[in-house]
Amino acid sequence: MNCEEAKLGIGAEPAAMPAELEQHLASCADCSGYRAETLRIEAGIARAMQLPLPSAAAAPAAVAPATLVPAALPRRASPWRNRGWALAASVLMAIAIGVMFGGGRDGEALATELVEHMGGEATSWDEPRPIPQSALDLVLKRSGVQLDRAALGEVVYAHACFFRGRYVPHLVVQTSSGPVTVMVLPGESVERTEHFDEGGFSGVLASAPGGAVAVLGRGATEVDEPLRRVLAALTPQAALTR
Repeated sequence: MNCEEAKLGIGAEPAAMPAELEQHLASCADCSGYRAETLRIEAGIARAMQLPLPSAAAAPAAVAPATLVPAALPRRASPWRNRGWALAASVLMAIAIGVMFGGGRDGEALATELVEHMGGEATSWDEPRPIPQSALDLVLKRSGVQLDRAALGEVVYAHACFFRGRYVPHLVVQTSSGPVTVMVLPGESVERTEHFDEGGFSGVLASAPGGAVAVLGRGATEVDEPLRRVLAALTPQAALTR
């Protein structure tokens, strides 16, 4: 197991410790530190999720819309200080806003949150080689999503990201016009296929069984063909299970 495979496995399922990963961590301080920081952030999120939410009746008359912009897990260990708690606080705020103003999430707001999320994983576009199937399987399992890789294409990056209150697979797929980001979003609702152009990204949102999917490319990248591929790659039986 190399460092790339180790970090993909940790990002997909931080608490798991298969023998191969344990052996790698014993000799790699970088990956060991990465796992420790990941577990610390997960613990902060778990504590935030257990805090009581304010009731709708106690909500102020007007509150500015809020978006959840989770900090992405780093590709290398670093001194994060209080970022774990900051992420947990943002998760709690997003949940509270959702309780008080449920039903107000439209396609435009979702597109904006996706573009903001991309800022935290800028290096995901730079991966040159397909990832191991085992790493992709871990990410999909963590997210409760089933995909046919043969239909999807060459996956060069995969991470289970905390987005809008749940873990979702964030993938990068190589296409003839360059890499595109694919995010499968269980539980989200998109009434119709919507194209958007925001923050230097072109993208498309579409409904899928049990949720929605998003495809984003930099600049004028073609996104409709990758969208057709990801919809075909979702297994027929309620592919988005969470």
